Amino acid sequence: MSEGVDSPGVRFPPPFVFAGCFLAGMAVQRLLPVPIAPARWHTAAEAAGLVLVIAGLLLVMNALLLFFRAHTSIMPHGGATLLVDRGVYRITRNPMYSGLALLHAGLALLLNQLWPLLLLPLAVVLMQRYIIAREEAYLSRRFGAAYDEFRRRVPRWPFIGYG
Repeated sequence: MSEGVDSPGVRFPPPFVFAGCFLAGMAVQRLLPVPIAPARWHTAAEAAGLVLVIAGLLLVMNALLLFFRAHTSIMPHGGATLLVDRGVYRITRNPMYSGLALLHAGLALLLNQLWPLLLLPLAVVLMQRYIIAREEAYLSRRFGAAYDEFRRRVPRWPFIGYG
């Protein structure tokens, strides 16, 4: 995964950032068990978690489908051949990452584990700094004004109102 003219130069698979933070949270949870919800609210937390998991999976799958249909690389170290700006890309510039964030939060709720949920912001910050910043700089170079307009029009993280 080398940095090149036609690559954002991302060296680490983005899903591993979320998985690593989630697993680290689970490890802390084993040492310091803290539930998200008390027993009487666990069913509601599970229901909310299931909704978030389904929403996250739908976002990721829809984004992947759009990339496959556009015949452009889903790999962050690969070059983009087309700027995808339809479908779920009208509500978020990063539906795969937003979906992974929802999945992370939903699994924490389903498992009733606070520590993985508390490490979700760390995953988002790591994604922003080491992956998204590189991807956005690359896409701006690759697609110029079209990407800059897309960036002005569509938020990065619509669920938290950032970017």
